[in-house]
Amino acid sequence: MRDSTSQDWSEAVGFLKAMAHPARLTILQHLSDGAKCVQDVNQIVNTSQPNLSQHLGILKKAGLVGSHHNGALRCYYLLRPALVRKLLKELEKDHPEKLRPRDAVIREGKK
Repeated sequence: MRDSTSQDWSEAVGFLKAMAHPARLTILQHLSDGAKCVQDVNQIVNTSQPNLSQHLGILKKAGLVGSHHNGALRCYYLLRPALVRKLLKELEKDHPEKLRPRDAVIREGKK
């Protein structure tokens, strides 16, 4: 087992950066139900074709989605469905924990 200082977080950082946009999270959420062609994704995200292409390109470059041609149509699918579903599920959860007061954090640090 590697310790946390030797962990290579590069791949995780790439995934998180790629996911860090509401449109891309929406795309991933809908692709978790199965492959979708570009026009289907465009109806879901409701953005311009060039903007959609940019979002899909970012997700593809990060290794989260792949694509194939279905006749004249390009369709996209998740390359890492289990990872994407777990991350989306965690993001969808309600996290009701309270923020820690600054003074409490400082006291803990002094112990």
